[in-house]
Amino acid sequence: MVIRFIIVLLISLLMPLCCLSQSRLSFSPDTTSGFPGDSLEISVTIIGVEDLFAFAADLLYPSEFLTIHSLNEANLLDEDGDIQTSFLYEEIEPGRILIALTRLDQARGGVNVDGQAALIHVICSPTTAGRFDMHLEEVGVMNSDLDELPVDVHSGQIVGYGPPQLSALPDTILMINTSITLNLSPFINDPDTPIEQLHWDLTGYQHVTASIDEIGMLRITAPSHECEDMLIVEVEDPQEFQDIDTLQVRVDAESSIQEYNTSTNADFSIYPNPSNGSVTCFVPPETTQMQIYTLTGQLLITRTLQPTAHSQSISISSPGFKTGSYFLILRQHNNVIHLKFTILN
Repeated sequence: MVIRFIIVLLISLLMPLCCLSQSRLSFSPDTTSGFPGDSLEISVTIIGVEDLFAFAADLLYPSEFLTIHSLNEANLLDEDGDIQTSFLYEEIEPGRILIALTRLDQARGGVNVDGQAALIHVICSPTTAGRFDMHLEEVGVMNSDLDELPVDVHSGQIVGYGPPQLSALPDTILMINTSITLNLSPFINDPDTPIEQLHWDLTGYQHVTASIDEIGMLRITAPSHECEDMLIVEVEDPQEFQDIDTLQVRVDAESSIQEYNTSTNADFSIYPNPSNGSVTCFVPPETTQMQIYTLTGQLLITRTLQPTAHSQSISISSPGFKTGSYFLILRQHNNVIHLKFTILN
């Protein structure tokens, strides 16, 4: 651990803390973004310091989500090659890199930094979608007398873009002339985008009145008659990644919430998915009706089924199938279940 020994030796030579200047260490930009695998640059910067002679710190990052490709001196201390410097770094454990940068000619003094200037350039890549912090610990900023300078330290953030995932929206039942508000935020997973930056869209309903706001609050108002609607919810992030899911709304004259149970997609299956135009659906027992909708809510197929005590296999093909995604809706006496499938022509 030669580098660690050098740093310890430097610290041992420090005079008592002085307050010649107040500096700020940070990352620039404070947030940098890209897709997993992209090479991104973020710099360790300093601002407002006089007689800057040496800098040392541990760079910490989540190594399971970020890959560091290189660290390079930004030529601040060598003043464009006029002063000889030493720049050393070593990964002392996963996710922790020891960095040491110093001038070698103490008689020439340090460099004065008024505005923000880069010390170290870091090239890294996110390995997955998400927001990941990069920060500094064990920081030492010294002048040419080897006095430690007071410093404020701020972290940076690396963002890996990824698509939103919308799933398991709750089917619901209403009495006539009533309203309900559902919070859809628990059903969205987008590790790189805050929910307030997502764009929501709602289509497909014909009988109920429905709206969705910018944070995923869905309000549904039932009409004065019994009906059923399938709401299609679409979410899009700033990188134009999208996902779609549906929820079934049933309006009854009398409450039957105790009888109404939402099934999961595991209750039935469709094969192959994706398909080249023909699919086979494995239908659970007691299914009375099968419907296929486009993502815009257009009904393509309705088929009445004879309820059975056992699962049954049904083949489906239609000249109306074009390349794209569709929703398969199965109805039972007190149940509505759905699954999304894709056609590739």
